[in-house]
Amino acid sequence: MKKFNTLAVCGVLSMSMAASVLTGCGDKAVDGTQTAMVIDGDEISLGMANYVLRTEQANTYAQMQGMLAYFGGDGKSFWSLEGDDGVTYGEAFKDSTVDNLTSLVEIRKHAEEMGVSVSEEEEQKLQEAAKAFLEKNTEAMEKLGVSQENIQEALELQTLEIKIRPEVIANVDREVSDEEAAQTTVTYVRLAKPKDDEAALKTAKEQMEQVLEDVKNAKAGADLGEIGDTVNEDCYSAQYHFNQGVYDEENNVLETAVKDVLPGLKDGEVYDKVIEGDSYLYVIRMDHNFDREKTDAQKETIIRERENTLYTETIEGWTEGITAETKDCWNKIVVDDNDPYVLNIQG
Repeated sequence: MKKFNTLAVCGVLSMSMAASVLTGCGDKAVDGTQTAMVIDGDEISLGMANYVLRTEQANTYAQMQGMLAYFGGDGKSFWSLEGDDGVTYGEAFKDSTVDNLTSLVEIRKHAEEMGVSVSEEEEQKLQEAAKAFLEKNTEAMEKLGVSQENIQEALELQTLEIKIRPEVIANVDREVSDEEAAQTTVTYVRLAKPKDDEAALKTAKEQMEQVLEDVKNAKAGADLGEIGDTVNEDCYSAQYHFNQGVYDEENNVLETAVKDVLPGLKDGEVYDKVIEGDSYLYVIRMDHNFDREKTDAQKETIIRERENTLYTETIEGWTEGITAETKDCWNKIVVDDNDPYVLNIQG
């Protein structure tokens, strides 16, 4: 089992918290001492719930801003966007916060039996982090009804979450065979097939025949993308890693016409014909039938997936049948574009 220094984790929390400034537009202060919800007999204060909600809201918004910008959005109506079910993203996010708090409460309840706790030294570090964050965010915290104790409790719950994970996944099977993880690596050049234009299709096929000839005459390991571009700039090239044993079930990057020829190719071999698929024309080179480096990397991926599955199933088992009883003060809290929160990390 991997060991880690939880004090180091607390130290990182301390530094990041101390340098964080939370800004929001809420102009009406709330009483954070009220009970926001009851989870499996544990009362969660509005101050603590608000702290978790608004800091996570700010973190999520920061992450989504880049994606929104990429797709041309301005981000101003992010939280008010509705899904197919008519629920806004803000409403769904608030519900997910309740689910998160439910998981954290159940982790705390199971921590002792798992041999996990927050030490006195760690408590001290988290207390210092909570104090520093509160001092930098006094106005926002007062409006949200958040006290230093609320912040510290949230940090303790998050620390227990970090510490309990390696205990939960300690007995995961970490043996992965070469066969299960085996990775094949191919490089291909493709060109889209013109639709309803026989002359254009004929030209495309001739161009790909030229690409094939140039690839055959190139040195081993040559850049197929550069070769394709010299013939037609619309050629697309990529290297692709996959498991041939499960290719038909799990992979659809390459068309059936391509995967049909792969088993017969040797390492470094270029297939001697232009392959015509439903949508593209292909030239393909088998780089490695069995790629040792990529196979070892895939083994690590499989182990991480097993760990994530076990951890998720364990937490779901702990929270199964547990429903948070939310109170009126929490139900009045709104996550929308009229009251956005932003978390700035200062140097």
